[in-house]
Amino acid sequence: RRALEPLAALEKSGRWVQLKDRVEKSRKSYAGIAAFADTTRAWDATMQGKTGSAIFAADKLACEGFYGKAQSALQPALASSEDARLASVAQAVAERIAAAAKETVARWETLEKAGEWHGLKKDLDGAQERFRGIAVVDEKAQALDAALKSDAGRALIEAHRLLTDGAFGPALTALAPALAESAP
Repeated sequence: RRALEPLAALEKSGRWVQLKDRVEKSRKSYAGIAAFADTTRAWDATMQGKTGSAIFAADKLACEGFYGKAQSALQPALASSEDARLASVAQAVAERIAAAAKETVARWETLEKAGEWHGLKKDLDGAQERFRGIAVVDEKAQALDAALKSDAGRALIEAHRLLTDGAFGPALTALAPALAESAP
């Protein structure tokens, strides 16, 4: 029973990749214990089903950082009404994906407010593909990308990069287009 409780928590939270790994590692230690064998056999069967395999695929993609693909893989599980327990697990994975998206957008807003233009551009470029298909991230990324591709945006990125490297004079020179654009 003590061995199954932490595994059950992973199952309920939709962390099925970790669940599967821990079950595999525990099989030798708990071989011959009927309750362990029955429970893990049921989890294996659940993960093989249509809804379960969608949840497992979404969890695996989310663990790898591909949240947009994870959200897409999760859709059949969210649309299914065959099992309230699985619907709850699918919702837990969806909430984890939404939290990662919200955290990314908040990080971008923090970088934008701090004037960390070069860091923002690098983070934006790195995260866009991982979150593609998640509306809140796609919308924010599109708006930021448009602003950063403008003449002023490119100047701010370059000036920030130069400032980070300690090149103050060249940074001021790089700001000229942004300053000219904002002058009345």
